Amino acid sequence: MTPLSPFDNLKIAATFEDYYKLKYNVNIVNRNQALLRCYTLSSILNYLQVKTNEKSNVFRKIGSSSVITLVPELNRLFPYPASLYSQAKTIPSILHRISRFLIAMELGRRISGTTGILQRKSINI
Repeated sequence: MTPLSPFDNLKIAATFEDYYKLKYNVNIVNRNQALLRCYTLSSILNYLQVKTNEKSNVFRKIGSSSVITLVPELNRLFPYPASLYSQAKTIPSILHRISRFLIAMELGRRISGTTGILQRKSINI
């Protein structure tokens, strides 16, 4: 596929070159370059999931199988790998779980202090 290849939706534009001209007002210089077909990343910002009832119609769509076509000369290179970005997306859920664990430990200590019942195992952090 090149910028002169037929666009996916012919109602919008005849070729990819026409689409980028109409949508972004950019001219593609190299018309013989191969286009990049890329899969979009997940739109989930973290991996905390809302638990729902099986009968409920409220379910979150996880992931996306959308494919986008890009022109290489219009893209920028980021100096870090995509795997690093994917791993960084887990940070909010990890911090949330640590926070909830520490709150549960503090609650246990308060209950132990007010009732006089000692905890069997104590974890010092």
